[in-house]
Amino acid sequence: MDRKLIIEKAYENIISGIINLLLPIAIPSIYSYITNTSLKTIYELPFYIYLLLFVPLIFWIIRILIKAKMEEGIEYYLPDYMTKYINCGHIVYKDIYWTIQIPRDYRGKSISIIKNHLNVSDEPKCNNCGTKLEFTKHDMWYTWKCVNCDFVKRTLISPDRLYSRVEKKYERWLELKEEEKKKMINLIHIINTKFETSYGKYELKLLQKLKDNLLQNKELVNEIDNKNKDEIKPLFQKYYNKELKNKTKFNANFYTDIENNIEVKNILEEFLIDDIYEELEFVNLINHD
Repeated sequence: MDRKLIIEKAYENIISGIINLLLPIAIPSIYSYITNTSLKTIYELPFYIYLLLFVPLIFWIIRILIKAKMEEGIEYYLPDYMTKYINCGHIVYKDIYWTIQIPRDYRGKSISIIKNHLNVSDEPKCNNCGTKLEFTKHDMWYTWKCVNCDFVKRTLISPDRLYSRVEKKYERWLELKEEEKKKMINLIHIINTKFETSYGKYELKLLQKLKDNLLQNKELVNEIDNKNKDEIKPLFQKYYNKELKNKTKFNANFYTDIENNIEVKNILEEFLIDDIYEELEFVNLINHD
């Protein structure tokens, strides 16, 4: 934070603090002078009168704490206008839709590289209707508001702190995707070894597509969300079978092989249940931390 700004804020807090501390002494003294009443008589007033005099001090302390919370994570820097960014994904955090970007030169790079060059768009959107949100800084809070629907989000968290958290959460999301890919590669290897098949990168993409389609099925997600794994299995099975049957229509041998081999089908089902369960759990943690 700028040194001058720090000094100004410190000065403002000190002055207002001194004023609030002196109020309980100053007010009785002024009243005594104006009404020609002895201070002894004034100080013999009921306790609740003096409690009321301390109310401004209490509010001042609360305000200082709130303002300190609002200032957390604020940075003052010049925007990087030289780097051209492209969108690479999104994440929903605090009920707000955040677009994640990477430098254009990093298009097509591996996750291990791009996760260190993420940028959060400074134009978050309404998660209900996709409209860009209006941002307002108030004295005691921040507000994100949608002009197209009734969405309003009030928070004490500064935009800079929000951007930082979103970036970290998306970075973890990418790490989970890396871990997922390794698990899928290992699963394909196990199937190849056990059933003497020769599945490779193409089948890996088909497996990923199968999982993505299941996750994009809102009916399935709504049914299994916030349930434990034991509750998920019978619900998941009908969507899994339906998706596989749909896939076999496209003449992909991999999907047909799964449909025709009950053992492989069950292995993949167990894997997908675990994988989708973990992903939904992570998504819920992101938005409700």
